Amino acid sequence: MESELYEAVVEGNVHSLLALLSKDRLLLDRTMVGNQTESPLHIAAMLGHSGFVEEVLAWKVEMAKEQNSQGLTPLHLAVAKWYFHIVKNLLRVDPKVCFFRDKYGRNPLHVTAMKGHVDILELLVRVKPSAAWDILENGQTIMHICVKNNKLEVLKLLVDILDDEQFINLKDEDGNTILYLAAAADRQTKIVLFLSKKGVNSEITNYKGFSALILSTKGGRMKSKIVDNVFTTLHPPGGKENGNEKKKKWQNSTHKMLNVMAVLLASMTSQAWINLPNRIREGRKNHAAHTGGDLPMVKRLWNLDKLFM
Repeated sequence: MESELYEAVVEGNVHSLLALLSKDRLLLDRTMVGNQTESPLHIAAMLGHSGFVEEVLAWKVEMAKEQNSQGLTPLHLAVAKWYFHIVKNLLRVDPKVCFFRDKYGRNPLHVTAMKGHVDILELLVRVKPSAAWDILENGQTIMHICVKNNKLEVLKLLVDILDDEQFINLKDEDGNTILYLAAAADRQTKIVLFLSKKGVNSEITNYKGFSALILSTKGGRMKSKIVDNVFTTLHPPGGKENGNEKKKKWQNSTHKMLNVMAVLLASMTSQAWINLPNRIREGRKNHAAHTGGDLPMVKRLWNLDKLFM
């Protein structure tokens, strides 16, 4: 009879489910103590059979807590597949499932952030906001997941809802902040600009001495990846084949990287300015009034950037 039950699940056939339960009211209970790797609720949630999910929950609500061999709950599967209505039903019967972790230590909010499902993540955070603060085994936060998977819109949502300066500057097990990860990665200029505007500390160093902009080590002065990328882009690519196309890509890359550098430098300068004693700050203001008041390094970067626009 269990094989018939699983056939009904795959088809999403609620009528067959009810017919089987009328013959054996303990059928769902037996699946919970059997050797199956997936419960009927897991399969229904994964396949998006909303009506089947509702009926199973009506008969056996505790099945929402069941974890498969990978540690995944039906909620993990529903959020990953972007089944909003199923997610709502699972949260309705047991919102504490938001804290359940899979074998990689990820709760359903982590999985949602990784997939980039903004609407589902907002629902989960509203229901169980503290689940968003769970730290993974490697020390990474849900915001680290957003940056690693280049999910800018999800990151924006979390920064606005959680609104915590300390959390946004947390380090992972390697000492990397989310700003450092974004700055060191390719194609994440928009994330770097967003985090810099949100006041993320660009001077925090990881355990190797690298910060989002530059570092110093006992072995000598070295540049972080973002700085290396800048100096690399300042040299046009060689070769005659597809020259115009290569030049255009180089100009676009340089333009983006200089924007990042300018924002990071402005952020660092702003932080240093805030920490200056009042008497020094007033003196600098008076000097700026006579000299135009621009930040020299940032100004040079912006002027250089104009060459490639």
